[in-house]
Amino acid sequence: MKHLYLFIVFLILLPSTIFAQDFDELSAHDIANMYDIRASSDKGGYNSYQKIDYIIDEYNIQRERITTFYENMDINQAYESYIKTSDGKHFENHNSIAERCKLTMWPTRLPKANKKFEWHYDNDLACDGVKKNEQWLDNTLEYEYKNPKQITVKYHAYGSGYYYHPLANELILEFKQDTKGTYLTMTSKALPVSFDCKKAGNAIEKAICSASEKGNFNEDAKLNYMYKGLFRELLNYADDTNTNNLKSAQIAWIKKRNQCKSDINCIKQSYKARYNELANQLKEIYSTTYGLNDCTYLHRTHYDGTLQDTEFSTYKICKFKGDVIQSYEAIIKKYNNFSKYFSSIEQIKQKKNISNEVDSPTEGGIYRVNYAWKNDALQFSLEYEYGGTIFSIYPKNGMSEIIIKEYDIP
Repeated sequence: MKHLYLFIVFLILLPSTIFAQDFDELSAHDIANMYDIRASSDKGGYNSYQKIDYIIDEYNIQRERITTFYENMDINQAYESYIKTSDGKHFENHNSIAERCKLTMWPTRLPKANKKFEWHYDNDLACDGVKKNEQWLDNTLEYEYKNPKQITVKYHAYGSGYYYHPLANELILEFKQDTKGTYLTMTSKALPVSFDCKKAGNAIEKAICSASEKGNFNEDAKLNYMYKGLFRELLNYADDTNTNNLKSAQIAWIKKRNQCKSDINCIKQSYKARYNELANQLKEIYSTTYGLNDCTYLHRTHYDGTLQDTEFSTYKICKFKGDVIQSYEAIIKKYNNFSKYFSSIEQIKQKKNISNEVDSPTEGGIYRVNYAWKNDALQFSLEYEYGGTIFSIYPKNGMSEIIIKEYDIP
């Protein structure tokens, strides 16, 4: 790539973890084609340079964070450039829903002062063949100036259970102008409550919303994502017994939680206890599968914050008290019957790319074992006939973070 500049990303969120760059980095050209088509000029050059990195937040959601630098553009020009391609449509383009719905449109130009827009289903959203209770309930778009050259744009919406809905999620764009041009940092975050507080109907929900507005309650969202992760893992079993048991247990917990009424401390303790129950169930599953004792489900999102469809792949995040090599040793112990296909520790320490072909793929189903290093991070993968497992091990503060991807080939 002729022009590829990496810029330091200014933080618009305070993430719990900054996740290392993926092994398959996207070039500025790739990112431009995916997110910012007008970055490419007619002469084949770029008037904006881009970087993508990742955040793992407190809900164990890996989010994309995209930084775009609009060279020689002021803040108004950069905003208009962004809107021109996005067409002001956000969240609604998944699953061809844009073809059926009248969509929320963003202003094509920046307002001159702080401004807030609100849309509601009855007035603004009409979708052929989509029932009212299956569509968005409330959309909010807010422009907030920090100074004439720095503005934050926040958009969130509440919807139902369709996977392409934002579901208590907020898209955040921060524009910041300097002498060379304008930076746009785009990311998303989970809202602390998984339901629409405007529709809070009982004492429990009202107490949760009141506490979350004061910034001291996010247990509802944390439990929501933990439940989704465990439910997705239990779908891997042959029958519905596990998922049905999980649903029944959750209903029983809700009834018990409701006994707290408006006592927020009681509510908090109820959420934390249930969260720990589900977390321990996930840890037990992953300990049996991978031999790692501190793992949980890792959700991933599209750039706009909507959760990715995980029909053919799932992700886990694990913590290990040891360096990258020790983590690797712990993992391969689960595959000791096939140790001849794994590279030795001495070979791994050389930090070279390695590909080991398996003589008899029928043994354990493994066709190939691949190794790749990027700086101090190790990625090794097991390839099967119809899928695989990828382990990415990153050193972090004297420990290791391990991202595990299980995928099928549909």
